Amino acid sequence: MKYLMISELRSLSGAEFDGIYKDALRMRALIDVYFKKVFEKVDLIISPMSPCIAFKKGFYKNGKYLSNKNTDKYKPFIDMVAQLPSLSGFPGISVPCGLADGMPVGLNIYGPRFAEQKILDLAYLFEQNRLN
Repeated sequence: MKYLMISELRSLSGAEFDGIYKDALRMRALIDVYFKKVFEKVDLIISPMSPCIAFKKGFYKNGKYLSNKNTDKYKPFIDMVAQLPSLSGFPGISVPCGLADGMPVGLNIYGPRFAEQKILDLAYLFEQNRLN
């Protein structure tokens, strides 16, 4: 088993941290404005959990995706799609929705702030009616 020592962690200097943090706050504000407009038109958003089916076991090692045609093609979008609800600050849930090529596929459901009950109700309804 490998361990990472605290002394091995790279820390950001004050100025570098401030710049990255401020950029992140600006990006989150832009995402917030966009999704507030979207949620004026729809109650909830449903999307795949990932832009592709799950990769085979071992595709992610030592903090990096192993390079192959699938990981190289989808790598820029994997975290972006999966993390959108977290980045936006809006509530969301991911539920299993079946298999593709023998690999699990997830479904994201997210909505505006304070829509947790609607999200849970839809997730429950989906799971109750999903074909296995």
